[in-house]
Amino acid sequence: LVELGAVGRASEIIRKVRGQRRLAKYAFWFSASLAGLPFVVAEMRENLHSGEVVDAAFCTIIDILDEDLEGDWVLRNSNAEQCSVEDIPRVLELIFRAMEQHSTDQVLQSRGCHCVGLLAPLGPLQADGAR
Repeated sequence: LVELGAVGRASEIIRKVRGQRRLAKYAFWFSASLAGLPFVVAEMRENLHSGEVVDAAFCTIIDILDEDLEGDWVLRNSNAEQCSVEDIPRVLELIFRAMEQHSTDQVLQSRGCHCVGLLAPLGPLQADGAR
């Protein structure tokens, strides 16, 4: 599917989504199953203005990282965990920017906090051993 351009097509769909959170989530989930977390981060970075895209990105990050989730939609055993420890601070910064941009959307605030809670413990250790 990757060789046939499926990720690129899903990216096109994500950019055109307006008022269709479910479609955005399906497109993100599908792409993340093929291309992993780097795809999710790149799409969110390009579409921070869109609440639908940010919501879909947050949900996909949760599906990738939350070990308490179970079901066929969970992505933690796929390519999805291709985020290096060194990239985590930049991903967290992007999540904070998205939350700041959509500060009145309580759902996005909640999901953003969930993402931060999942990513922060995975980040690089500082010299004093703190994360």
